[in-house]
Amino acid sequence: MTLPDEKPARHWKRWLLMTAAVACLCLALPFVIVTFIFATSKVSPERIAPPKAMMAYREQTIAKNPQPFPAPNVNYEKFVANGPNKTAAVLIPKINDVFTSRTLFPDTLFQYFSRRDTLTPEEIDWLKQNQETIANILKLAGSGGFPSISNEQAARIPDDQLPKLPYINFLTAQQSSRVLAAECRRRRDAHDYTGAADCLVAIDTLAQSVSEPRLINVLVAVAMKSIGYRELRLWLEHAPMPNEIATRLRDKLSAAKPLDIRPCVELEYRAGRQGLIQYLNGSFEEIMRSQPNGNSGNYYRGKKIDVFLVFDELSSLNVKPVTQYFSAATNALRVKSSADAIIRDYDKFYEMAFDDLGSGRISENRSRLDQFAESSTLPLVGMNAPVANYDEANARVTTTEAMRQIDLAALDLILNPTASAAKQPDPFTTLPLRRIDEPTTTTLYSLGPDRADQRAAITYDPTNGTHSVGDIFIHVPQR
Repeated sequence: MTLPDEKPARHWKRWLLMTAAVACLCLALPFVIVTFIFATSKVSPERIAPPKAMMAYREQTIAKNPQPFPAPNVNYEKFVANGPNKTAAVLIPKINDVFTSRTLFPDTLFQYFSRRDTLTPEEIDWLKQNQETIANILKLAGSGGFPSISNEQAARIPDDQLPKLPYINFLTAQQSSRVLAAECRRRRDAHDYTGAADCLVAIDTLAQSVSEPRLINVLVAVAMKSIGYRELRLWLEHAPMPNEIATRLRDKLSAAKPLDIRPCVELEYRAGRQGLIQYLNGSFEEIMRSQPNGNSGNYYRGKKIDVFLVFDELSSLNVKPVTQYFSAATNALRVKSSADAIIRDYDKFYEMAFDDLGSGRISENRSRLDQFAESSTLPLVGMNAPVANYDEANARVTTTEAMRQIDLAALDLILNPTASAAKQPDPFTTLPLRRIDEPTTTTLYSLGPDRADQRAAITYDPTNGTHSVGDIFIHVPQR
């Protein structure tokens, strides 16, 4: 015999089971969708080809030197030791020991000597007591400088191997140029003009050897070359220079290869693209753990993502981390579902930047690049479009080239005082360098990054801003 209340009880249990099943389905459905999206969304370099302009430039770079590339090795010491330049393998550790030791090389030495007319007694004493180190630096320059991988060799390296490119000791490279410039001044003041010229030639050789293949390499080379060019300018303005020395330095500067950041940008593009593809092909947990989007996901960054953590937080009524979790999850889904668009926008940005660098319009078109980067899908992956970096690096490279051309024009003037105009071009314009003749001096100048003619009345100072007001100039005494 069935009691009257048994049927309602069974009905109530069935309703509970159905409700639980629906709830489980609702909870599971998002994870099913997420799993499906992440399982089916794959980005591959083969499916989305890089821009033709970038591919063509890489092929042209490779064609300049068809030699096979050396095996990448993140350890620079091993890279040097295993390389063909055995002189460098012996000398570089000795030079490193000096410049990495504060006892042997105090930080206060040679910091601002290029802004002074004379060296301090401490600097002169150090130079006299460390002639062996100076001789080692000169020998290193004579052997070709710091071993490195050229742009042509880097162009042959597969994208996934680019992070293994060795970094040289940039501190040693830059300190070497400072010491050589100071030694140049000491020898010049002692009327050892040949020895002084040796130091300037060595600075340019060392700077050239570190100028490839990364952007940081170019910027270090800019700093080193600038030190050498400033010292040469001081020599030309304040001390006599024999014609044979002027001829030697002019030939060296004429043969110097102009710095160019485009190969470095192309390499940076390839390395970044490879890393971006790996990121976009990552798992849901990996993308959430590396959330680059502001505050969303900061709570979970670096922690193991666990679905049950959500319910733990809900049970403790700690709502903020839960909202962060879902915010990070939502952003991860947006990133994954926009993977193809992100790669295409990344390619488009670099194609535009590369074109502007090649045509010299990076400064004029900076706002256009910034606007594209902000309005594209790139912010989804937290990519800070490096427009400012490329613009400033290009301006520094062009400034250094202007210094080289001015020093060349000054050397020409010393060798040919009757020349009526400078034939060297101003890198910031399409015209030759400007010239102002006065009774006792001749001023040669470039308009500088602001491209405004100040008639050499205002000195360009990069510490005021890369594109600040001022001209780059030299006053050459009449001979």
